[in-house]
Amino acid sequence: MTTKEYKIENLDCANCSLKIQEEISKLPEVDFVHLDFVNKKIRVRYSSPLESALERLNQIASGIEPGVFVLDGQSQSHEKKDYLRWSFIGLGLIALAVSYMLKDSASLIAVWLAWFLIGHRVILNAFKKLYRIRVFDEHFLMTIASFGAIWLGEYTEAA
Repeated sequence: MTTKEYKIENLDCANCSLKIQEEISKLPEVDFVHLDFVNKKIRVRYSSPLESALERLNQIASGIEPGVFVLDGQSQSHEKKDYLRWSFIGLGLIALAVSYMLKDSASLIAVWLAWFLIGHRVILNAFKKLYRIRVFDEHFLMTIASFGAIWLGEYTEAA
């Protein structure tokens, strides 16, 4: 028996972590699995060697929650992706602030731009899951709620 510890990144949903843990535990080579959602770690005990284990774990994780990936315990995280994500959020907040200074249609365009820049990851995941016919998913519901907030004129709530 071999026990390995992995890091998991971009996992924001506790329910999804439970689903990932359940799917990994169904693998015949896996004897025990524990996914620690808070610390973003997975501990897997293999009863027999699993060929390309990391690749298989990534298939399961991204199949349940798009954008989630599993790294070997010694791997460095993807800090560049975090920098890019925070850059989008910063630009979205600037667009939201600019929308309050503009009038009429220019203001609305700035709000839509802010909405997409800040929530693009959630919006894209919502459409990916809609394609898989997972309608009542948190990403889809958040997208509908933020769209409704824009429709009602509650721009800061939408962002």
